[in-house]
Amino acid sequence: MRMQFNLNAIRFGLAASVLAGLAVAALGGDLDSPASPTNAASAMFTLQDIHDVLRTRTTNVSVRPGPFSEPAGQPTNTTMATLNAIMNLATRTAPVRKTGQTATAPLNPAPAGSDGDVRLGVMWPVPRFTTNSVGTTNDIVILDRLTGLMWTKQMNVSGTTMSWNDAVDFCNGLNAANYGGYNHGWRLPSVRELQSLLDYGRMSTALPVGHPFVLWGLTPEHWTSTTRGNPFHVSLNTGNLHTIAGTSLRQVWPVRGAANWPFDVDSETGNLDSPESPTNAASAMWTMQHIYDVLDTRATNMSKRTDLFVEPSGGADERDHADDRRDHGPGD
Repeated sequence: MRMQFNLNAIRFGLAASVLAGLAVAALGGDLDSPASPTNAASAMFTLQDIHDVLRTRTTNVSVRPGPFSEPAGQPTNTTMATLNAIMNLATRTAPVRKTGQTATAPLNPAPAGSDGDVRLGVMWPVPRFTTNSVGTTNDIVILDRLTGLMWTKQMNVSGTTMSWNDAVDFCNGLNAANYGGYNHGWRLPSVRELQSLLDYGRMSTALPVGHPFVLWGLTPEHWTSTTRGNPFHVSLNTGNLHTIAGTSLRQVWPVRGAANWPFDVDSETGNLDSPESPTNAASAMWTMQHIYDVLDTRATNMSKRTDLFVEPSGGADERDHADDRRDHGPGD
């Protein structure tokens, strides 16, 4: 059977940091059209627009500039991307982020063609960091909205330096301690995860301006879980990366959050036919709210419905769903 797209279904929320370049208004949750269809102001991004941004990271997507025109005929397969195809891109792509370098930092002016000149990559959300738990300073967790990773607010939670093996054990031990209210997922970050926090436009604390973290107290050198002969450690003062014997003493900065997505996402693109009858649980597909939540929080515990489709008992509540115009704001 054909998958039906009613107005509310198409407008349910999807936008996150990867869509920052679309410069959309922050109108989350409002299911009312912003204007009459005969007014260009009624234009909204389509599922295909969102799919293309996730696939190509293009920055020149725009909504239609004029009034809405009725299509000449019904959509056909391959006409547009499905929700499953969009979820596939949202969970199985690894876009490269901006480094933080600018036209004037660290080189002023940045040479033509250099990183500071072209400044390519995914823009940083604003704000980039938010508090994700409530507690004392020693028990607060910070969410990086660019990567979806959660970090301890204290960069030196242990209060000391330790060997690499001890660092691995210490981070694992935070799960039993229910640190920040989380009893699973805490671990020593990989080299890529720790480097994701670096702002390559800065030195002498190579972290983004305005970051909320409590800086190291003993050394800026921090262990990573990545090894190549010896473990890697990263200096959060200079951004430099080195390997060193695991018996050396370095600080530990725990992280949690999934680097690999546990979703079973169909890779179909453009197929508007439902895979099964609504009376079959196999007909379940990801919703726009699922996709929005994945992009917004990098949650790892989502699943499609496991039983039969049930018709909703009433209309959608404006506050219950994300709006596809909502965005986290631009970042450089």
